[in-house]
Amino acid sequence: MDINWSAFDGILGVLLIIVVIWVALKLAKRILIGAIAVVVIGVLFFGWHVGGFSRASLEEPRSEAGAE
Repeated sequence: MDINWSAFDGILGVLLIIVVIWVALKLAKRILIGAIAVVVIGVLFFGWHVGGFSRASLEEPRSEAGAE
C-alpha cells in the first residue's frame, strides 16, 4: 500500500494556514479591544482632570462683577 504523501502535505499545509489565520484574528481582536479601552479610559481621565466632566464645569459660572 502506497501512501500519497503530497496530498497529506497539502492537507497539513491548509490546516496550518487556517490555524495561523485564526490565531491572527484572535490577536487582532484583543489588540482592538485593548486600544478601544485605552482610548475610552484616556478620554474619561483627561476629561475629568482637565474639567470637561467635572462638577465645577457643570455649575453656572460666577460673575466677578456682582461681588462688589
